[in-house]
Amino acid sequence: MSTPYDEARALIFRPSEAITAFSSDLNRASLVAVHAAGLVDAVQAGRLAGAIDRVAGEQRPDVWTDYLEVEARLVELVGDDASLIHLGRSRQDMFSAVCRDVLRTALLDVMHAVNTLRNQLLALAGDHIETVIPGYTHGLQAQPTTLAHYLLAICESFGRGFTRLSESYRRANQSPLGAGALTTSRFDVDRGLLARLLGFDGVVDNSYGANHVAPTDAVLEAGSAFATLAVQATQFAQDIHAGYLSPRPWLHITHGSLTGISSMMPQKRNPSALETMRELAAVVIGRHGALFASAHNLPTGMPDPREDSLTQLAGDETRILLELTAQVVDALEVDPDLALAECRHDYATMTELADLLYAAARVPFRTGHHFASDLTDYGRARGLTPTEIGYEHAQDVYLAATGSAFPLTAEQYESALDPRHFVATRAGQGGPQFAETRRMLTTQRSQLAEDTETLDNHRSRLAGAADLLISRFQQLGSLAA
Repeated sequence: MSTPYDEARALIFRPSEAITAFSSDLNRASLVAVHAAGLVDAVQAGRLAGAIDRVAGEQRPDVWTDYLEVEARLVELVGDDASLIHLGRSRQDMFSAVCRDVLRTALLDVMHAVNTLRNQLLALAGDHIETVIPGYTHGLQAQPTTLAHYLLAICESFGRGFTRLSESYRRANQSPLGAGALTTSRFDVDRGLLARLLGFDGVVDNSYGANHVAPTDAVLEAGSAFATLAVQATQFAQDIHAGYLSPRPWLHITHGSLTGISSMMPQKRNPSALETMRELAAVVIGRHGALFASAHNLPTGMPDPREDSLTQLAGDETRILLELTAQVVDALEVDPDLALAECRHDYATMTELADLLYAAARVPFRTGHHFASDLTDYGRARGLTPTEIGYEHAQDVYLAATGSAFPLTAEQYESALDPRHFVATRAGQGGPQFAETRRMLTTQRSQLAEDTETLDNHRSRLAGAADLLISRFQQLGSLAA
């Protein structure tokens, strides 16, 4: 019968097939390194190689196994020589290495999910470069933009997220092995060789920091990157959800597995996936807090921040959130006509009217701004949309506001109220004008291709290290013959 202590440890030390496999590879790498250092001879190395493989085959991935239990089994098979693979190492640096492997795996999986989401966003943006939509500030319609312009902003933020993950991976994929408990050991086991055999890009130089300082940095940095991605996902979800306040949203999720039908109200199609996104994002952000809490107010030397279970959970939850977000993007339906109609229904083009008064007639911007504001109040008080305010009424409002004749022609006035014209006249870098949007789309596609190559290179280096380890270890195994 399990005790509360047993149950508590089971929650913290979560076994997995990946952890079990890496732990066995760690023993294989250690044997290669101690043999290379001349600490075991060929006969010992050959016998130990066979024993390590046998114990690896006996281990259950669903049961957490302490190293001392593994060593005891090795002793049963080959005698006291089994302990020689532990020369120059401690459970401290072994555990740190396992946690680093869990962390780098989580980072790579999340990086892949981010890139998949970016690809979906760019595909949708490419289909809607000229789809004019309302843009919002403070929860109110502000200016017309395009769906592509908006999606590229969201995608760009996830691109920054990839950069954070990539930088975090670079610092996380450093080996603590050979650091021992604190001070290395009297045996000069090649730390660089251990790192190469297990796919690390280098070593954490300071042996004290390798186990007791650097692991905290790495976990907190990754957790921050995960939490930032969760916030970005919820911003996107909330933008979509806001459209559902309209009886006829111009952007909605295709009815199906991502939506739910009310048990009482037959007309409702609830955007359940958006709610799930928010809920899961809250879990990720909470996990980020747990990572910081586990590291807070501790002296160096405590293992709390290194616990791999928190890192693994945070990575899995972030990956699933991003995969769900990509699924939502793929299920979005857009009605360009409704989006344009929503722009025309409000006064989002008033900035252009004020700008045009200066551009065409050198009316000071603030004077033009006050007039456009007065015109907005005039129309709203009468229940009119901008295009329903005739040119002659605009002339009257301008005269009342400035004491001067309205300097724009009827054609200029009507163009200034057109959301399409508004988008077309944007001139700054990064704006929604079609040519600039196409440039940004090309740039982001190119960046995504580079980032995909970066991810592929990380995975290729890990695969190459695995091949190297197999080759070097099998050479030792052949010595037993």
